[in-house]
Amino acid sequence: MTGAGVEEFFQAVEASRSEYEKEYLPELERARAARNESLQAAKKDSLSRLMSDLAVDRAQNPTAALNDRWDPDEEDEDADINIIDRSEGPWPGQYIDMTRARRGDERDISWPRPG
Repeated sequence: MTGAGVEEFFQAVEASRSEYEKEYLPELERARAARNESLQAAKKDSLSRLMSDLAVDRAQNPTAALNDRWDPDEEDEDADINIIDRSEGPWPGQYIDMTRARRGDERDISWPRPG
């Protein structure tokens, strides 16, 4: 290893960097700006369509907005249901870590079915 050609390599890297900054970076920034403008236009159009749909809905049924309010005093029907399973046992289809499996204790293993 003599280091021959390292100076030419660094010159080529510097030339590539300046080419990137002069040619590619402005085009990339222009494309980003065009994309952002397009996204903002799409968001604005979507919001205006939503607002016009809401105006039509309110014109057809003006009392619907008054009936569609959340009452904090109203009982929630699903409040007493615990949807988080905190059981320690394996669930159906659970994969078994075979590196920690013990021999002779196969009656508690639930093997997953393929497919």
